[in-house]
Amino acid sequence: MMKGLRLNGVAGGDGIDNGSNSIFNRFLGTVLLFVMMMSSGVYGQINEDFSTGLRTSGYAGNGTNTGNLTLGSGAWIFVNSGLANNTTGNAGVATPSCQMQSGTNNSATLPTLNTVGTISFCFKGGTPTLSKTVGGVTTTITLTKTGNIYSATINDASSSIVLKINNSAATSYLDDVSTTSYSAAPCSGTPNAGTTTVSSTGAGAGSTYTVSSTGHSTAATGLTYQWQSNTNSAGWVNVGTASSTYADYSATAPGTVGTIVQWRLSATCSNSSITSTSTAVSFTVTNPYNMPAGTNSVTTCSMTVYDSGGPSGNYSNNANSILTINPATPGSLIQVSGTFDLENTFDYLYVYDGSSIAGTLLGTYTGSGSIPALQSSTGPITLRFTSDNTTIRSGFQINVSCTVPTYTLTYNGNGNTGGTVPTAGPYQEAATVTVLGNTGSLVKTNYNFSGWNTAAAGTGTDRAAASTFSMPASNTILYAKWTGNVSYDANGGTGTVTDATNYLAGQSVTTASGAGFTRAGYAFIGWNTLANGLGTSYTASQVSAFNFAGNTTLYAVWNPVGSHTAIFEANGGTGTMANQVESSAAALTTNAFTRTGYTFANWNTAANGSGTTYTNGQSYSFASNITLYAQWTPNNNTVTFDANTGTGTMSSQTIATAATVALNANTFTKAGYTFTGWATTAGGAVAYANSASYTMGTSNVTLYAKWTANNNTIT
Repeated sequence: MMKGLRLNGVAGGDGIDNGSNSIFNRFLGTVLLFVMMMSSGVYGQINEDFSTGLRTSGYAGNGTNTGNLTLGSGAWIFVNSGLANNTTGNAGVATPSCQMQSGTNNSATLPTLNTVGTISFCFKGGTPTLSKTVGGVTTTITLTKTGNIYSATINDASSSIVLKINNSAATSYLDDVSTTSYSAAPCSGTPNAGTTTVSSTGAGAGSTYTVSSTGHSTAATGLTYQWQSNTNSAGWVNVGTASSTYADYSATAPGTVGTIVQWRLSATCSNSSITSTSTAVSFTVTNPYNMPAGTNSVTTCSMTVYDSGGPSGNYSNNANSILTINPATPGSLIQVSGTFDLENTFDYLYVYDGSSIAGTLLGTYTGSGSIPALQSSTGPITLRFTSDNTTIRSGFQINVSCTVPTYTLTYNGNGNTGGTVPTAGPYQEAATVTVLGNTGSLVKTNYNFSGWNTAAAGTGTDRAAASTFSMPASNTILYAKWTGNVSYDANGGTGTVTDATNYLAGQSVTTASGAGFTRAGYAFIGWNTLANGLGTSYTASQVSAFNFAGNTTLYAVWNPVGSHTAIFEANGGTGTMANQVESSAAALTTNAFTRTGYTFANWNTAANGSGTTYTNGQSYSFASNITLYAQWTPNNNTVTFDANTGTGTMSSQTIATAATVALNANTFTKAGYTFTGWATTAGGAVAYANSASYTMGTSNVTLYAKWTANNNTIT
């Protein structure tokens, strides 16, 4: 029940709830809808207790009567399209808690509902449903029931919401509808963003211009103004802060020449979606660019940079400007050139490689002249201009462009002994490179050409002729890949032993077993690099027998059946010794190898001397094949010390070949001089300090004292 309600043109419209019922005829499918509207700037609660009959026309809110059903400064307005005509009320309905019986064909709209809130109502006679329609989409709202009271939360801050309560029985009763916490649009008048203009439709990067609106709302209150921009059609974004007070906007042209920035103003009625947006205007970043004060940057691949005076004016005094120019094309490099006219030795233009003045200085310019083409190594270039506080001149003009970096592809013969390498032009990064063949007929003694490789050792990536690859962002070398083969010679026998491996220089070779060769009356005992057996010997299937050093032929070594062979290895010495073949015990062949700085000691079955020892000429049973390695004893050599104009004596020092010891400490003296070390010749430079570590060679040596004159004082 509510007092203070007035309904013109409605029975009982005395403003007092008298408790009578309003009775409406119900038709099948009847729907009752409500309009809730809050006056400008009002926040609050609506409570309605229906207590009087209503007309089908002429009641508050349908536009035909000036009266309104009011609640404080808010209003609940019914918009009717066919309420049943009943003006007398009915006190006989025994449902005092739900006093308004359902009617038919009602419709209503709730404009500008901005805040979430609640709705509750009394309903009896069937089960009600509550729905809302927003933007043409209708959804059902969940109701909570306590007795005859139904309630729900309305979660939609939108305009033009239609709330609809549907009755489901022949006779239903509705009353006591209550809403809370809704607010209406507090603005007055209609938002108008006006016409947007810019003070300049185009200017150089870094320049400032003003964005304005004329004809925008001025009389309305409760409006919010927001400037918006759209750069290169990337989408509209808010710029600056929204404000209840209109203000022009000062903008700065972005650093990329050719950039198009659109501007517009949005005027919005607060707490609603009622908005006016102005027609967009455009600003374009153009050439030329006048270098502003302070530190700035631009992004471009085509631009002319002038001093602060522009193409026709002089620069200003006390300038200190830094400008970084970034390439607009990814991966490209900035290139600059131009002319300058500056106060000589007082005003300077600097060009740096990189994105700051911490980069490498490419050039310094003062006075008058030309700037040659300068190119960044990584992308950007930075300019710095400084002037003093006196004379000013016409300044500078710098032409900016972009260049795509290129990289060289070099073919390397990699030790070739003949022929020429192919020539390849420069390539841009990611360009497709087709590998050339051996067009210059490269050769290398004892090796075969096997294409190209990214590593000199041939262990990188192979690049076959006519294959392709993507050029990296660096200079590239392709090395000739040289390989060879190990072939096997039966050396009087028959059969086949093959090795299809293409060996790289230095690659470890394991010898074949020799199982493919036979020779009547002979037994296979191994391999030798010479057919006569006087070269280097290898056993069959010897792992890591040698490191490959070019095309190699290994010859089978045969023993007559019933005989055995002694193979002699120099083991660091020089000379040759034939294999000794015997069928019974015999004296070993006398050593014929020599080694400078060493004396032959004996033979041993192991190269490091850890096997069985045999003396020179010792008898051997020849019951089996044997390989004997010469063992060497280092000779003692003498180091003689020469005073080299000094005085005194020093004993010589005896050191074995290849031994490393400390040299004897100097005992020579020279008046007025200081000993500084030892030289290998009398006039040579110091090679060894006093008592330095020294490794003995294979022969005697003389070391000469070196002297430095002392400084003396004349008084």
